[in-house]
Amino acid sequence: MADEYNTQSDQEMLDPSSIADEDNTQTGQEIQNLVMKLDEHYANLEQKRQVFENSIGSEIEVLNKDQNEARKLRHSLLYGSDDTSSNLEAASQNIANVKQWLNENTLDSEDEEEQGNNFSVLIVDDDRTIRETNRRFMALAGTQKQLRMEFQEAKNGKEAVYLHLAGASFDLILMDNQMPIMTGIQATQLLRKMGVKSRIVGVTSEPDRQAFIDAGLNNCIQKPLNPGKVIEFLANQEATKTLIPPSMADEDNTQIDREIQNLVNKLNERVAKLDQKRKVLENAKGSEIKALKKDRDEAWKLKSSLLNESGDTRQEIAIVNNWLDQKTLLSGEEQDGGYNFSVLIVDDDLTVRDTNRGLMMSVETQQQLTMEFQEARNGKEAVYLHLAGASYDLILMENHMPIMNGIQATQRLRKMGVKSQIVGVSSESDQQAFIDAGLDNCIQKPLDIAKITTFLSDPSKRKRNDTSQA
Repeated sequence: MADEYNTQSDQEMLDPSSIADEDNTQTGQEIQNLVMKLDEHYANLEQKRQVFENSIGSEIEVLNKDQNEARKLRHSLLYGSDDTSSNLEAASQNIANVKQWLNENTLDSEDEEEQGNNFSVLIVDDDRTIRETNRRFMALAGTQKQLRMEFQEAKNGKEAVYLHLAGASFDLILMDNQMPIMTGIQATQLLRKMGVKSRIVGVTSEPDRQAFIDAGLNNCIQKPLNPGKVIEFLANQEATKTLIPPSMADEDNTQIDREIQNLVNKLNERVAKLDQKRKVLENAKGSEIKALKKDRDEAWKLKSSLLNESGDTRQEIAIVNNWLDQKTLLSGEEQDGGYNFSVLIVDDDLTVRDTNRGLMMSVETQQQLTMEFQEARNGKEAVYLHLAGASYDLILMENHMPIMNGIQATQRLRKMGVKSQIVGVSSESDQQAFIDAGLDNCIQKPLDIAKITTFLSDPSKRKRNDTSQA
């Protein structure tokens, strides 16, 4: 196939026939290798599209169901208790039912009741060093304020939005602006449209910050962050943390009418927020699936051009290699100009997450790795981080978690084509179901340095394997 392209160079060689055969063989292997990569990429895109459609589709169904229930409850309050003076018991029961529903169906983006001194922070920045520095400053300030700080991180605005789509909520979001994939301005706008009430503080080096503020920030501060700035906005945070007023007490029957009106207002707000979140999900679903289909079609065209012998073969190979490299770069596999070993820790227990992170950091020097961490509080957050484009070398996965357990999350990630090493960390004696979900390994709790060393000791497991090695 390559004879017509190699004629000139062959004439310049001492042994043209043997080198031509060698070149043809090498070119044929390259083409076959790239075709396999494109086939794999095509299949992964199709799997991700199906998972995305199912995940977002089921989420929209739940939102529609909740919205209809809220409307029915509102109707029962307005038209089912006209004679509150003669039927106070029935009216009180109706009110109690609505309160119970509101408590059991709290929107993920709404402020939750404070549990002790827990204070959750999402740090959004594409620079690993800045995320680590900001986390350290926040932890120091939290100690001074006697707050139990809980951190999660996102490498771009899209990951931050998708964490919220998965149900995450935070007391404070530290948001950089200039990030790849989705900027801080775009992410803040989307979060506010979703009804997110968290305090969002922009952290930027840009002199003109008005557009960032107008996107929906509570505050915008100049980089770099320092302990003094953190203490300042934490003080403001404490004063504004509770954004939803507490429910009115119904100790006195004369307050029934006021209480009904209060609950109707809450239901109206709930219906509006559910509608906002549904629209954001529908837009995300539409744009994401459109992008996936576009990539899938490009992969198919590139494969056809490789198999078609009418073009410049070397140029076609270069084009395909460049396209695959760009897709790898966008997936976040290479950062900071070098190789970082990225770890996702998935566990609903803050103490376990912090402990596992500390243990992983303790073997960092020993294994000669530069580690980068993210955390998820349940399997759904882990799946949605991948839907947002995140990827990791290692995923430490707990099984028993609310919303989505480790088995369900592992199954979905494998269906999406995720090749990361997934290590189950479980206290169960029977771990076979967890392993069958797609784990590379399953180890008994608690995690320790010796156990970490066993699954980090094999260099072939360290990087996301590419099945098409030459």
